[in-house]
Amino acid sequence: MKNKLDKELIVSLAAISFIVAVGIIFFLLFIFDIHISSSNAGGVIGSFSGLSSTIWLYLLCRNC
Repeated sequence: MKNKLDKELIVSLAAISFIVAVGIIFFLLFIFDIHISSSNAGGVIGSFSGLSSTIWLYLLCRNC
């Protein structure tokens, strides 16, 4: 039986994707020893947006 997508589920999936994307970005910055102040802010924000939206889309499609 398929779950219904309600407001609470969508918001919780968005929060999960946000937290996971922040963790992945900071993990990669740590692994490659990249300082946030010296990196390209547009590239970091673009990478975060793309990663977060991909995770959110994956979670939404899995719960439809």
